[in-house]
This record gives sequence, structure tokens and C-alpha cells, in this order.
Amino acid sequence: MHCRSCRARLNEADNYCRKCGAAVEILDVEVVRRGPAAPAPTLREAALPMLTQGAAMIVAGALLRFAVKHVLARQLSNRGLPGLQRQRGASGGMVVEELLYYRRVRRGT
Repeated sequence: MHCRSCRARLNEADNYCRKCGAAVEILDVEVVRRGPAAPAPTLREAALPMLTQGAAMIVAGALLRFAVKHVLARQLSNRGLPGLQRQRGASGGMVVEELLYYRRVRRGT
């Protein structure tokens, strides 16, 4: 226990602070709230915030992947590098050509 005025250490039997002479006030504070208990949430109510956060993260990831893919495709097509290239088709529509690199590695067992 410490004095409220000077923060000096007090004994439990002290009525006044030995350093500054301030009166010792003992506060009676409830540690546990008394009264009716709140109803326990159901599994659905407890899981709903986590579920909505998970769904939001999946949507955010999909949008980020979509944006990055289109930004990279635009940069690759502007540089003339192989990858995603857009061309005008014979009918005037856009044709997208996609070049994929596939590498298969076999390891001896």
C-alpha cells in the first residue's frame, strides 16, 4: 500500500503517512461484480465477427491479386516482353494472348 500524496510505502496498520502526515484512506472496492450474470453468447454469435473478418480478408486478397495482375500485365505489354499481350483482332475486338512457361523437374529417388 502507498500514500496517495507522496507515494511512500505504508503498513496496513498505519492511519497516517509517516513521511508527509496525510491521512490514509482505505477504499472498499468490489473485485467481482455482483448481480445477475449476462447471458452467454451462442456459438453463432461468438463466431460471427471472426467469420465476417475472414470473408473480408478473402475479398481483399482477391481484389489485390486482381489489381496486381492487371498492373503487371499492362507493364509487360508496354515493354514488349512476352507474357500477356493485347492485340486488335480481325473483327476489331481485343485478343489477349497469354504465354505460360512450364518447367517440370524430376528428382531421382
